[in-house]
Amino acid sequence: MTIGKDHIIERAGRKMVLYAGLLNEAHEMGLKRISTTLIQIPTAENGNVAIVAAEVEMKDGGIFSGIGDASPENVNKMVAKALIRMGETRAKARALRDAINIDMVAADEVPEDEEPAAGNVREYRTRQEPPVARPQPQAQGNGNSKPQTEGERERKRKEALLNRLDEVIIDAVRRLDTNPVAVQHRALEAAGLPTDCDLSMLDADMLAEVGRTVVALT
Repeated sequence: MTIGKDHIIERAGRKMVLYAGLLNEAHEMGLKRISTTLIQIPTAENGNVAIVAAEVEMKDGGIFSGIGDASPENVNKMVAKALIRMGETRAKARALRDAINIDMVAADEVPEDEEPAAGNVREYRTRQEPPVARPQPQAQGNGNSKPQTEGERERKRKEALLNRLDEVIIDAVRRLDTNPVAVQHRALEAAGLPTDCDLSMLDADMLAEVGRTVVALT
């Protein structure tokens, strides 16, 4: 395994690999194709569980698959409105892990606020740092608040656009009586992008364009 340290994080004493690291390593090892299929759309009837299947094909002919699920119960609050996207990322991460032969769990598979299994609660708690006093927030308008960086603003805009894109894709599915993969592929083609591109890797302006294209389809 040659995944760089910048793509490995540690959470509760456990090392995890970032999706970007898995994808980079797969490209280095001869990634040919990643495809995904939405198995289940999250609805109130199924507990708002999104299920996605992913398949990875390498240039040597090896084919690897993975299943990813996401629900309000197993994602953090920041992505609770992007269940399909999180399920897809988890499915791709699992397939990529098999393709490049890495047994380290992907960070996207475990929510940041998730507690460890019951048998590990004691070990987890002994590793936690003692609580420290947090500075009180400054009153607004006194000029002491730290301004957001351009990167932070772009990240928040991109997150909002991805969440909105999930919503318009689901709406298009209902209006056109089709499936999310077909809608996404048509929108990507109309935007001049490859149909197998990873939405999370697009910049905010391109995401906005894909979103407008989806709305135009309906």
